[in-house]
Amino acid sequence: MGNNILGGDGVFMNECSNKRAAMVTLAAVTLGLLVSYPFKETFIGGVVVSGCSAAMIGGIADWFAVTALFRRPLGIPFRTALIPNNRERIFEAIVTMVEKELLSMDNIKLTLKQISLTELALHYGNAVEARERLQLILGHVIEDFLFAIRVDEVHKTLLHFLKDNADEIKVAPLVGQAVEWSVREGFADSFLDLLVREFEQMARQEETVQLIAKIYRRAMAAYSSRQNQRKVASWILENLLHVAPETVAAVIQGKLLAYLDQLHDPEQCERRKMKVWLLKLAKDLKTDSEFQRQAEKLKKKILFQPELENYLTALFCEMRTVLLENSANMRSWTNKIMEQFGQFWSGVACDSSQREEIDNMLNSGLSKWIDAHHTEIGSMVAGYLRRWSSDELVCYIETRVGNDLQMIRISGSVVGGVAGMLLFLLTSWLGVAR
Repeated sequence: MGNNILGGDGVFMNECSNKRAAMVTLAAVTLGLLVSYPFKETFIGGVVVSGCSAAMIGGIADWFAVTALFRRPLGIPFRTALIPNNRERIFEAIVTMVEKELLSMDNIKLTLKQISLTELALHYGNAVEARERLQLILGHVIEDFLFAIRVDEVHKTLLHFLKDNADEIKVAPLVGQAVEWSVREGFADSFLDLLVREFEQMARQEETVQLIAKIYRRAMAAYSSRQNQRKVASWILENLLHVAPETVAAVIQGKLLAYLDQLHDPEQCERRKMKVWLLKLAKDLKTDSEFQRQAEKLKKKILFQPELENYLTALFCEMRTVLLENSANMRSWTNKIMEQFGQFWSGVACDSSQREEIDNMLNSGLSKWIDAHHTEIGSMVAGYLRRWSSDELVCYIETRVGNDLQMIRISGSVVGGVAGMLLFLLTSWLGVAR
């Protein structure tokens, strides 16, 4: 363990200084005893001998007691090295003190009630640096989530949840609110871009050309089946003008792709019409009961379609690819989320009742978490303490209380010396034979 943990050089130097003083005191009284012993029959010599002998005994006894706390003085094993030998008991006592007294459940809950967590969060969230850090962290979290997410598990879990709660979840009002919010906040543009790309991909498929040709062929057959003049017109188109169904299908495909390409422009007229239509759809989903009934019926029909699982997988993969490959999209998402966060936080700052409600909700949630995980405090403290060896524990305690313990040795010599001299004077006054 380094000095930063064990108390630093200053504490160590103080302890060494006091230890040296204690040793000098013990040596001084021992020398005084040796020097004065030949004169013990005289009054002054008797006072000095009694004082020095008592001081020496007190100093040696306190040295033995202090040393016995940490190691075995003179190699004596009986009732010595008390701290290393009781390491586990000391740790258990510390764990109990922290878990049951200092950081008890009642103390933690009382402290949480006395502070406003919302005020702390508002103070932190209002700092520009804090918001920048939050946005950076949010971007990393979204990116890491998109990289780590397993699309097959997500869509299966989502689909399973929707099927199990199909009757409880009224999807029409929720979808209406989501659509309205997405148009207002600009997310609808990203969604429309995704839809346009999907339609472009579908339009480029060979199957699409064949489908258009098949529809055209059927339409021409139905057109020419009723009158001979129509049959002639159909024959002229196909044989003289070479307007075959495949040719018509290719032309229609080209026109469709050109139209879809124009829809990439957010300011394009048809694009704006789509947004207006989305807003009307959102209003109908929220207010029209017949529309809601039809939406619920369609919801149940869609949920149990076998093709839905494959479609969700492809959709999630496409959304993840769009976000990960385009950093601008990622920044746009994080900017909009932080913008919504800022608006919400501004509302909370101005509404004391809302702050109180959030505080109560946070305190309730934290109280439940504390009830479930409070024992982990003791486990954490115990885990930290058990990393310390007996030698490290002895070193730590010595650096913390060694200074006071060395003063005990000095005090023991001084008190012993004074007591010895007083005892000598008392016995002399009472006339007890020396």
